[in-house]
Amino acid sequence: MKTVVMSASILLTGLMAVPTFAAEEKGVSLEPVVNLSKKAIPAGEGAPKDTLVPISVRVPEGDVDTFWNQQEWTDLNPAEQALWAALGWNEVSWNEKEPAPASESKKWLELTEAEFIAAQQLGYSQESWDTVSEQAE
Repeated sequence: MKTVVMSASILLTGLMAVPTFAAEEKGVSLEPVVNLSKKAIPAGEGAPKDTLVPISVRVPEGDVDTFWNQQEWTDLNPAEQALWAALGWNEVSWNEKEPAPASESKKWLELTEAEFIAAQQLGYSQESWDTVSEQAE
């Protein structure tokens, strides 16, 4: 059994505090799907290898869930799509042509590390996430 020792730190970006996690065991990566300290993420399929896309996750105004629900998948930039993908969403599920991913009905404390980081980077808090998950049940 592998033991992974992690440390957490807070990266302040704009008005949102974002936790970043680093594995201390060589070869194990537990970094967030979108690590804001790197300022870029890998480009999607079809892009030249090692192409990076600048990170620009919008900060929702007003109710966070209402903000994201008003967006079409194609309106999301690559960083936002990567964060939603970490929560199990894709274009088909976003457009309600397949069921919502399991993360939709999880409570904040039940989210995996990657899901937690993605939700936080999208502007959710425990209160806003749990309100949404209760509605999904």
